[in-house]
Amino acid sequence: MLENKINTDLGKNLSNQAKELRARKTSKRIIKTRPGGGDKLFSYVEIIHYERWLDENYPLWEFEIIPSSFQEFRGFIQLACKLTVIEQSVESKRSIIEIGMDEIKYNRTTKEPLKLMYAKTAASDGLKRCVRRLGGFADLYGYDEEEVVLNEEDINWFVFEFIPLYIASLKEGKIKNAKNIFQVIFKFYSGEYTKEFLLSKLN
Repeated sequence: MLENKINTDLGKNLSNQAKELRARKTSKRIIKTRPGGGDKLFSYVEIIHYERWLDENYPLWEFEIIPSSFQEFRGFIQLACKLTVIEQSVESKRSIIEIGMDEIKYNRTTKEPLKLMYAKTAASDGLKRCVRRLGGFADLYGYDEEEVVLNEEDINWFVFEFIPLYIASLKEGKIKNAKNIFQVIFKFYSGEYTKEFLLSKLN
């Protein structure tokens, strides 16, 4: 009974802390925008502010890339990232693993892939996803309050035109990992990927 009560109390402490962090509003001073889907702007925060968020809320945090997770597929790189923090309210460690992705970048002269550059960007993407799991910048990325930026035309295009093309590329071996479609769905839904960008990856 005592063990159950302790576990319940720990869960409540973590839940309350997460709610408090998600309720915080992101300073407009650090929010930037770029073009996204549906002819709308996509709001984002640079990686330095995620690191500062961790410094403020989870001192002594640790971040690492899982080497065995490194994968390259048509035009993209993905890798698994692990963020470990100390939950001060319960004095215990907590680890979060997320997948980071980025478009492969090439040297304009030699046409060789710039592995260090795109691996670093993919790792930053993974760190951002870990921080959002902890409640960081929820007003920008939170699922509950997220505004859908797609209209009916965008949705029909994705379902009836892009998905068949994606499946065809899988069958032809141009895309190696079928599960990456879930990452594509999320980024198109959130407005981060545009139609033009997705089509360029299939051509």
